[in-house]
Amino acid sequence: MLFHNSLIMIKKGCFIVRLIPLLFLILFFGHVRAQTEKKKIFQYLKIELGLGTIYNDNILEYSDYYLTKFLNKQDSGRFNINTCDGLVLDNSLKVASTFQFFGKNKTVLEGRFRRKSYINNKIKSWNQIDFGIKQYFNWKITLNLSYSYIPKFYIRHFRDDDLVNFYGYTPETFQPFEFAKNDYGLWIEKAFFKHNFTRLRFSFDYEQNFYNKYFTEYDCNNEIFAIRLYQSIRDKVKFKIGYQYIISNARGYDSSQETKENSDDSDPSFKADEIRCSVEYPLPRIFNKQHTISLDFDYKRSCFSSKHYLEIDRMHAGRIDKFYNIEINYEIKLLRSLSISGFYKWCKRDSDTRAEANKVYLSQEKDYTQQQFGLAVTYSFNDIRFARSHSKQDD
Repeated sequence: MLFHNSLIMIKKGCFIVRLIPLLFLILFFGHVRAQTEKKKIFQYLKIELGLGTIYNDNILEYSDYYLTKFLNKQDSGRFNINTCDGLVLDNSLKVASTFQFFGKNKTVLEGRFRRKSYINNKIKSWNQIDFGIKQYFNWKITLNLSYSYIPKFYIRHFRDDDLVNFYGYTPETFQPFEFAKNDYGLWIEKAFFKHNFTRLRFSFDYEQNFYNKYFTEYDCNNEIFAIRLYQSIRDKVKFKIGYQYIISNARGYDSSQETKENSDDSDPSFKADEIRCSVEYPLPRIFNKQHTISLDFDYKRSCFSSKHYLEIDRMHAGRIDKFYNIEINYEIKLLRSLSISGFYKWCKRDSDTRAEANKVYLSQEKDYTQQQFGLAVTYSFNDIRFARSHSKQDD
């Protein structure tokens, strides 16, 4: 099997895993009871289809050092791509059902399937499945539970140190570095004013990453705590700012005879601070069509906590990463159910280390810049009504 011991993925689930099916049961029995008592239930279905194309100029996030090696056809075994850039098809299907099980408060059940297909580099293609339950408590409080699953995500090929000890530095020691991922999320949001809309959201995510058999020391559990503030000004400018704190606890060993403390494997555990902010502005109508432009900026600083000496864990000992992300989006609504959008995104990672002797090596391994351009068409089938019951007072 590509991914080891899938049963572990079930045993390591957090408390949110139990809450999601429990809430589904509550909603189901609430639905049955409401129908029995002939209370008024309003529900409708929304289906959204997204078709997009993206150009990515550095699909595997390589540094200039490795991009040069790739173009010169060096380092046999490392590069398993046809081009370092490429076109990506970004397609998605989203289904959302809205109910009123609890008085006039809305309940929304959502599901989405997304696929990113790399046209010239099939090895990089991946799928994602999302589920969510959103419960509104009047206009002030909203609660959301979610689950996301990525069955396989390829990063790039790396050398497996255990194979190097056996074969030496040969092309066969390069193996695919890829993982499967579970993401369990919960957020609660408080609204303060109806017109000059202000919202404050607190969220928690629990991620599980399971790497393939060559890199099990990278298996990790991530905890993400976040707070975000949403503010609109006169229903025009929308502003968002948020902070999140990330704790990543990696396994740090790949043998049953080892522990994290005495292993000779990498320990990619880290802690990170991230700031996100965005501004969205509606432009003057053109041909009576709504269109908006937005600007997003992210900054993240990750500090790795490996206790190994540099000779054992050269990739992580004393390492500090800084990430920068700037994105510009434009969207125009052509019809009530049809919109077209475009974006430009620029990303950069700057890796540094407290070990002066390791600075050049780490920069060659991890520094990168990336640009993406994208266009997308979104079509929505809105307000598809599929069930309605009513009370005697409505007759």
